[in-house]
Amino acid sequence: MTGDRVSFGVLGSLTIQRSGEPVALAGSRPRTLLALLLMYRGRAVSLDEMADELWGDAQPASAGSAVHVHLSKVRAAVGDLLLKVEGGYMLDAGSYELDADRFDSAVAQVTAADSVDAAMLAEALALWRGAPLFDLPSERRLGAWRVALEEQRLQATLLRIDTELAAGAGGELVAELERLISTQPFEERLWEQLMLALYRDARQAQALEAFQRARRQLDRELGLEPGERLRALQARILDQDPALRVPGSRVPLQLIPQPATVLIGREGDLSRVEAIFSQSGCRLLTVIGPGGIGKTRLAIELARARGSDCADGVAFVSLAGLSDASQIRAEIAATLARAGGVDAPSEHGLAAYLADRELMLVLDNCEHLSDAADRIAELISESAGLRILATSRIALRLRGEHLFEVPPLSVSAVGASPGGAAVDLFVQGARAVNRDLELDDGSRVTVAEICRAVDGLPLAIELIAAGARLLSVAEIAAQLSAPLTLGQHALRDLPDRHQTLSAAIAWGYDLLSVSTQRVLRLAAVFQGAFEAAALAAVAGGPVDAELAELRNARLVVVADAVPDRFRMLQLVRAFARERLSEDAAEAESASAAHCAYLVGRYATAAADRHPREAGRIARAMAPDHADLRAAVEYAVARGDSDAALALMLSLQPIWMAGHLAESVTVIGRALEACAFAPDDELDLLRIGSFTNSYRREGSEWARRRVARATELGRLSPLVSATGNLIAQAFNRRDINEALRLRDELTALPGWETLSPRVRGAALMMRSACAYIENDLEAALALVEDSVAAAIEGQHPHMVGLARHWRLCVRSAGSGEIAREELTEVLDSARTLQIPDLSLVTVWVLARYAVSFDRSLAAEWLVHGDRLMRERELDLWPEVQLRDETLHVLKVDDVAELVDSVAPQEIDETLRVGTEWLAGRPARETASRKTLAPLSAV
Repeated sequence: MTGDRVSFGVLGSLTIQRSGEPVALAGSRPRTLLALLLMYRGRAVSLDEMADELWGDAQPASAGSAVHVHLSKVRAAVGDLLLKVEGGYMLDAGSYELDADRFDSAVAQVTAADSVDAAMLAEALALWRGAPLFDLPSERRLGAWRVALEEQRLQATLLRIDTELAAGAGGELVAELERLISTQPFEERLWEQLMLALYRDARQAQALEAFQRARRQLDRELGLEPGERLRALQARILDQDPALRVPGSRVPLQLIPQPATVLIGREGDLSRVEAIFSQSGCRLLTVIGPGGIGKTRLAIELARARGSDCADGVAFVSLAGLSDASQIRAEIAATLARAGGVDAPSEHGLAAYLADRELMLVLDNCEHLSDAADRIAELISESAGLRILATSRIALRLRGEHLFEVPPLSVSAVGASPGGAAVDLFVQGARAVNRDLELDDGSRVTVAEICRAVDGLPLAIELIAAGARLLSVAEIAAQLSAPLTLGQHALRDLPDRHQTLSAAIAWGYDLLSVSTQRVLRLAAVFQGAFEAAALAAVAGGPVDAELAELRNARLVVVADAVPDRFRMLQLVRAFARERLSEDAAEAESASAAHCAYLVGRYATAAADRHPREAGRIARAMAPDHADLRAAVEYAVARGDSDAALALMLSLQPIWMAGHLAESVTVIGRALEACAFAPDDELDLLRIGSFTNSYRREGSEWARRRVARATELGRLSPLVSATGNLIAQAFNRRDINEALRLRDELTALPGWETLSPRVRGAALMMRSACAYIENDLEAALALVEDSVAAAIEGQHPHMVGLARHWRLCVRSAGSGEIAREELTEVLDSARTLQIPDLSLVTVWVLARYAVSFDRSLAAEWLVHGDRLMRERELDLWPEVQLRDETLHVLKVDDVAELVDSVAPQEIDETLRVGTEWLAGRPARETASRKTLAPLSAV
């Protein structure tokens, strides 16, 4: 960590950053300890103080050791900043930054100057991201610190408002002051500021009513009368004191809504959109994105941050209630008139009003007005000083238009420490309705899953979080199967179009053309990202125009991880599926076309037809995996055996790549529901047996295949399935069963005349049986014949298996592993990328390397063990290679090595092994001393 600059944030949730990158610290107790250390920065915090902060009077007997455990997590996050000193622990002073210190310094700098700079105060206050340490509930020392920090914030806010009032501000401060008074009703300075702001805004009666409200509040709650300053201001307002106004000045407008919540997770977006708006010549910036993404909120924050750039201020105009673009001018004029100024324009005088002003207009919700772009272009052309910030689900497509697309809120990746702006927003909303809500690490993981399920959409997160008033986090997550119903009508102050998630999407859907609405419904038949050609096949014709309209409306987006594909946000897909289900004929037609397309698309993708390309095929098919599975389910449900068979053959590479349990379920349902031709039935039994060769289910499939092949008199599948049963008997360490099956196989008449592939597999199983009988000479002769048959049949998978087994047999007999032979099997494993070959290769690599580099051999054993557990592989007798290496390392179990080895993809392990082996002498051999004979195991 040396050299990295660490910064902490407490003015909101507790945050840690190192060199600008976030650092995760999971668990409320370690985070509480870090906050306590920050609170007492510059002095030691004792273990007793820490325990008291964590548990109070209910400390467990093991409190001391528990505190040390939590401190170790803090140290993992902050490194050598945490110091053990006399009297306890402290953070290394001067080696980190704290936002609270920055705030104090900025306020001190402002107050020490000859004149107060409101902009600098605003910058200092912008450091606040919410209530201090809102994610750490506490009633003890941290609670007192929160109160002190909030008081500092209030005093700085009061000073800023005083400064703005002195500069001539008025009505634009009213909404903010009302919000502040709702939380600080006894702060008389706020009432004084509100009265002055209202009076400046030509609302004398309301200013006097504010005084009466303050009087009633103070009397009812405290039994006090307003102070002298407040009473004096009332008298000056009654006298209409001219000094209360700013004579001769044109006060800049500040007609901006005051959000009810703190902005979360948009700091980077706000900086980026500010940078665009600050560019010379940027007079029109359109903030775009799907409904509920936070366009309006970001526009409001930009207006608050940059509105002062325009001499005449900023005005926010909502267009959501308009039905025609011709009403835009009237709505702008009405908004300006509500400011109460004597020179407020009429609709017809708007051009003259804007002509000599430098004004920022925020035009919110432009997308539903078809001619809005033309009206906005007119406004820009009429006033050189006018700058427009528009929000819309679609671009306006005007010359000089700058665009900023609002992204979803971030959520930590699956498996990472749960966090991100989306999680913070959920926590803020949930704690607002349930102050007793406690989130442990498991709950935060669930919250992250909820946020991912709604694609980080802020509106969805706010609506869902409001459900925490009655539901636990787990209960909310359980409802994700019907995401559009979550949080219905939870927040009454939202616009009608945002009252439900369905309404938010319907707002954009209703603006689409009829043909595009149909294409969106049909797109819902896809389970994941889809290609334009696939959508066209389902729609029955070209969809380029409709797809462009959907992309323009942000209802369909380009898939990030898969080139040339498109995807819908999950909530949009749920909405489209609801609409599709309303027309049974359309839904059936879409599913049938979807199934037919995938049958044709992957008709030749089966792994046994392209064994060399199995791994590549599986990766290429991965984006369509969920759709292929859905298509199989559709075909099986309708008894379409031809389509079901074609799709299951296509799925074989994916099943082999790690989805073994799925193959059991899908093939099992298909055999029960559909009538297949005998050879097709044997083919499905072969796939089930092959894809599950190393799992318990594999034996059942192989036995079913043996029985059916015997019944039909098919020798080739009978021999192949019997060989599979021998391999599975090996993996169960059932030597007697393996030898019995070998005898049955040998007794089958004519098996030697079968295809090279089947013959080679049978010879290899016979070689393995000879090996476990310790007849290494016979085992080697049989495996040589197996390699020759596999090469004759030009079947790379079979060749790879036979060569791997030959190396095992030959090295057991000779007592050494040849580098040249190991290079051959390593190349084969990297080419085929089949889990069983990869695992045996890693074991051989480790067995070879242990003679030269024990640490490298240990690392490879760990990587192999992880692959074995992930893929449920249990390879015997090949596992003897691993056990021999452990014996040489004097280690009883691979688990003893795991903590010291970082996870690694098996492809990377084989690549590293290839490079290492390439650097060894050409004719090198490594000693291999076997353990006890296998028959004695």
